[in-house]
Amino acid sequence: EGEAATFSVDAGLTTGPSYQWQILNGSLWEDIIGENNSSLVIPSVTSAMNGNNYRIIVSSTCGSSVNSGPVTLTVYEKPEILSQPVDTIVCAGAIVKFSIDPGVTTGPVYQWQMSADSGMSWTNVPSAGNYSGSTGPILTIYSVDSVMNGYRFKVLLSGICSPDLESDYATLTVNTSPVITLHPE
Repeated sequence: EGEAATFSVDAGLTTGPSYQWQILNGSLWEDIIGENNSSLVIPSVTSAMNGNNYRIIVSSTCGSSVNSGPVTLTVYEKPEILSQPVDTIVCAGAIVKFSIDPGVTTGPVYQWQMSADSGMSWTNVPSAGNYSGSTGPILTIYSVDSVMNGYRFKVLLSGICSPDLESDYATLTVNTSPVITLHPE
């Protein structure tokens, strides 16, 4: 996505070759105006071009022509985060879910991180204990403990294309159930 794509043909020993690139539109091949070289350069591919089929017609001074086989343009999507994790307030013992929406990111890879010191340092969330989904779009924390009050969570998102992205962080607020530490006398 956003990069140039180039398709080329070698006409070999063709006498006086001329070229016409075409694109498949539905079931019909249509000439691409002005594309009369041995190479077709698409300066900046877009998502909408994914799956486009192209071919070239090579003609000679002998009056004959030949069509190449079709080639397909595959467009990989850059990482994107369409929705960020949100701050969450729960009571101790609850289940919490933080999530992101990676949009159409091609080959998304996730790594959730947490900070217990207001974002001064971050560590990868383990895939064990009361954590699930630390390498997926939804991080689930089971049986939240009051010691987690103020923890921050974010995700690192990468894909086939660059650049890698870091989500906003979400803060977990854990309220505790009422307790009596000193009974009336």
